[in-house]
Amino acid sequence: MKLKASPPKPPADDRDERIAAFVTGATAAPVPPLEPAPEPTPPARQTVAAPWKAPHVRRDLMVQVNVRLPEPLALKLKLVSNMTDAQKQDLVAEALGPLLDKKLRELGYGKEDL
Repeated sequence: MKLKASPPKPPADDRDERIAAFVTGATAAPVPPLEPAPEPTPPARQTVAAPWKAPHVRRDLMVQVNVRLPEPLALKLKLVSNMTDAQKQDLVAEALGPLLDKKLRELGYGKEDL
């Protein structure tokens, strides 16, 4: 295999001039804006139908989701699962449901969407 290397380029003759121009531009006083900037308006939430309400979504279908958890949290989940005889997936779903509902309400979804 042939390497395609080239020798380093020689330094430019006008290097000092370019450095001086750069420093001058960095220390120059900023130019004031001509007009005041308009106040930003918050973006409107797009009206998106709740995908979990679509007619083809089945409540009996279980979907696998892999989640990385910090080791202490995973050990707590395992311990609670063992002590309560509840499956880990049921504990995660029970905890995740209210959190997602809260986040969706913060994003503008109403109770009828949840």
